[in-house]
Amino acid sequence: MPQSDVSFRVLDLNLLRVLDAVMVEGSVAGAATRLSITPSAVSHALGRLRVLFHDPLFVRSPHGMRATPRAAEIGVKVREGLRFLEGALTSTDFRAVESSRSFTVACSAYVSAVLLPGVIAQMRLRAPKAGLNVTSWGPGVMDRFEAGQIDVLLGDFARVPDGFERQALFEDRLVWLMGRDYVLPSRPHAANDDRIELARAQLSMARLSMARSPISGSTVLESGFERRTALDECCRILGNPVGHGAAGPVLESLPYSLIAPLVVKHADLVALLPCRLAQLFAQDLRLDIVEPVAEAAPDRIEIAAVWHPDHGHRPAVSWFRNLLAELAARPLLGSEQHASVAGCA
Repeated sequence: MPQSDVSFRVLDLNLLRVLDAVMVEGSVAGAATRLSITPSAVSHALGRLRVLFHDPLFVRSPHGMRATPRAAEIGVKVREGLRFLEGALTSTDFRAVESSRSFTVACSAYVSAVLLPGVIAQMRLRAPKAGLNVTSWGPGVMDRFEAGQIDVLLGDFARVPDGFERQALFEDRLVWLMGRDYVLPSRPHAANDDRIELARAQLSMARLSMARSPISGSTVLESGFERRTALDECCRILGNPVGHGAAGPVLESLPYSLIAPLVVKHADLVALLPCRLAQLFAQDLRLDIVEPVAEAAPDRIEIAAVWHPDHGHRPAVSWFRNLLAELAARPLLGSEQHASVAGCA
């Protein structure tokens, strides 16, 4: 029988849950919250684990608790083992209303903003004891996905490796978002509609020139996945858009699409954003949405859900995936108020 440096017969399996939680959260406080125990209990468990494995397991770094090579080696296997145990102890008939399971998704800020509020609202009704964890794209995400620590990936994928499964959720297009007090009249169908058309034409010409920038084709390649990032994570902003003299400085790109509406609100600027995101801010911030002219051929954003063949068909994950698809098909709250201007409901 193969020997191990840890005797499994006397191992407290709760210690493995602590190890896994610290690996996921990257901090003692985060692990304590995840497990609903105190930080001191997590620290005590880490002390026992370090003795058992004869290794520090985690060391402090500017970015939280960094796993040692030994912890990284066993962490994925521990997570996989916990998942198998969870599956063995979970009824094949998933009952959402009784489940206390936490679901984890990886997505951009844009997808979070337009999709997750509805998901949270429905989970409160259908699965009030369940939890939702959202992680941003970054190093280690694909490793966590392979290990079953992330249930679903949400993004604009150009390519998904064979074996993984994908479901289209929704499409979006780019529109102009601008301050109502700067460019457009207060009423979309006011007498100076010609000015609106002028704005559309000039902005669309700018859109075409901006499309030649490297940002429009930005992609990330990792573990065989090709994910388009430019349209849903970054945006373009123009200065002095229409009718204000010579063009001023241009903020060529902003890597935080959710910040763009606030910048546009308080400056003589316009931003090129996904329509669903623009709709979220237009009414509350008194901003106008303008659809580019047809000749501009706006790029399309295609958000899909991707799941692992080994984990994605479990009853709980299937339920969660179906919830995502259901809510993605619904129109955004208040979108009908802007459809006539933007044509993107």
